[in-house]
Formats: sequence, structure tokens, C-alpha cells
Amino acid sequence: MQIYLMLFFFLLTVLGYWHVYKTEKQDQFFKKKSQLIKLCRGNIAKAKRLVSEEFQRKPGISMGAALDNAILLLSLSTQTKN
Repeated sequence: MQIYLMLFFFLLTVLGYWHVYKTEKQDQFFKKKSQLIKLCRGNIAKAKRLVSEEFQRKPGISMGAALDNAILLLSLSTQTKN
């Protein structure tokens, strides 16, 4: 009986950590997405186009990496204009 309780609590702990990890990753993704839209001054079509261009430049990258690259390039181009 004790082994079942230990196994139950172990599985509950693993599921809890997994849920927190997954939620944290989603939060980071949405923060990056909203940061890009903010840099595009609310122009969602422009943000999508920038991410699409990143996928064309580097076809194997993840969505997070494409967002990071688009944010970086847009930030750099905005700084050089000022």
C-alpha cells in the first residue's frame, strides 16, 4: 500500500513540474509574439511577414527562433534609423 502512495505522489509531482514547464514555455512564446507586434506598432500583417521571411531564410528553425530573429532584426533596423 505504501508503495502505491509513493508512486502516486511521484507521478503527481512529475505531472506538476511538466505542467509548470509547459505553461512557462507558452508564456515565453506569447511574450515574444506580443513584443514583435509592439515593435511593428500593432501591424500584425507586418509581424507575420517578418516571421515568414525568417522561415524562408532558415527553413529548419523553430517558431521561437524565428520570432527572436525577427525581433532582433527589427530592433536593429529601428535603432539605425534613429
